[in-house]
Amino acid sequence: MTQKTIAIIGECMIELSEKGENIKRGFGGDTLNTAVYLAR
Repeated sequence: MTQKTIAIIGECMIELSEKGENIKRGFGGDTLNTAVYLAR
């Protein structure tokens, strides 16, 4: 099988959620989701 190269250009969304005294950080967005999907 031939491996193809794809460039993904766009912004990633940073999600911050407060949990007690801590802040949880997450990442999301269409660009990130597409890149992760194609990497798998």
